[in-house]
Amino acid sequence: EKTKDLEIEIEKIVKELEVAKNSESEKTRSSIYEGFKAVISSLQHRLTISKKGDEILIFGSLSGNPESKSAIIAIQNINTELVKRGIKLRIIFNNKLKNSTLAKFYEKLPGCKLKYIQEEVPLGIALYRDFVYTLVWDNPQNPTSVLTKSESISNCYKNFFEDMWKRN
Repeated sequence: EKTKDLEIEIEKIVKELEVAKNSESEKTRSSIYEGFKAVISSLQHRLTISKKGDEILIFGSLSGNPESKSAIIAIQNINTELVKRGIKLRIIFNNKLKNSTLAKFYEKLPGCKLKYIQEEVPLGIALYRDFVYTLVWDNPQNPTSVLTKSESISNCYKNFFEDMWKRN
């Protein structure tokens, strides 16, 4: 009887641990990065977390589109490395960005699909795994990014992206 009671108690503990683990993993976590080096570092996060076969969905915007040469080179290098690692990119840009340096780069990047839309995209947003990455580069001296880990928030944005992709 003691063995049976012990087994029941162990099962309860295992179930409680699973619930705790699941609720812990669904906790939303965000980090804010300010300044050029911090933002480039935060952009590199997708290199550490993405795996071959993953797809990164990106909303490109005027406010998330840097004009500084060093920023553009850093973004190009990160995305070139992602593609080399077998990670696909799909990007939605506003029509106003058609002639931007980054749009021209993405158009030639293998493993990258690009669509242009009429609607204004308010911020640069990248969706990968359970992460939502938001980039605001409207102040060249002090760009800001926010990295949020949340499966539910990420899924909402991914559904929105897919809807925009299909409509355009």
